[in-house]
Amino acid sequence: AAACLRYVSLYVGNDSGLMHIAAAVGVPTLGLFGPSDDRIYAPYGRLTRWVRSATPKQELIRAVDAGERPLTSLMDEIELEQVLAACRELMQAEAAAQQSDADLRSNG
Repeated sequence: AAACLRYVSLYVGNDSGLMHIAAAVGVPTLGLFGPSDDRIYAPYGRLTRWVRSATPKQELIRAVDAGERPLTSLMDEIELEQVLAACRELMQAEAAAQQSDADLRSNG
């Protein structure tokens, strides 16, 4: 998986092992968080970002446990525009990092 991810320009996915592998190999990575705790499980690295639902995770889990919402709805509150904005920010950060690296190589 890590070898394949090196050919990816941007990874967008839920909190998973694959998300962490993408971040580890340096792919710009956007993590999507519903009930999992982004403070603990967010991807790590300079080219990582994450978005989460506006509802606190405890409320999401309580609503599922009480039968008020289906388990499959836990990511529904993440807005598309929120994801797109984070993707644009990541791509701009990657372009800036590449320019900085190029400047260092030419001046170093």
